[in-house]
Amino acid sequence: MTVIDLSQVATQTGFADLLGVSQQAISKQCKKGTLAKGGTYGDWLRQYYDHLADQAAGRGGDEQANVAQATVEEKQVKTALNRLEYHEKLGRVIDIEEAKEFLGGWATFANRQFMQAFERMVLAIESQYDIEISPELREKYAGSATERIRGYVSKLSPGAGDDSSDVPAAEGTADKGVPGI
Repeated sequence: MTVIDLSQVATQTGFADLLGVSQQAISKQCKKGTLAKGGTYGDWLRQYYDHLADQAAGRGGDEQANVAQATVEEKQVKTALNRLEYHEKLGRVIDIEEAKEFLGGWATFANRQFMQAFERMVLAIESQYDIEISPELREKYAGSATERIRGYVSKLSPGAGDDSSDVPAAEGTADKGVPGI
């Protein structure tokens, strides 16, 4: 039986023999800072014991980082849920479907208003200068704007802009009874 003086400065090989592990395993612990450089066998036994106890309790090494990260994430989620609940109580939260419906309705309204104003302007120009502006020219300038509005609705809800009933092309032009013309 080998007797080891615990007050003697430890070596990696000697400590490895004491524990029955490889010198490389002890070297790794030294590099991680688990075992202090220049420590005695007694110091290293205490440090290694503390390290193993922390790992067993979930406080050490990679597990400690994982537990800490999980705790932070859990607190962030709780905080976010509390904020959401607070804003719901204040009436500041609306359902996503309600928002999509509202914005889709707004886009339809804006589309219609734009086309009505555009048609009024075209009719005023035609009347004042006794000319006729072709439907192709009207489509070239106003059509691209109305398509962008339809595209806006498509971004809100995939598939929404694919159906022409979602945001109809502006109807109610002068020949269909637009008020004020």
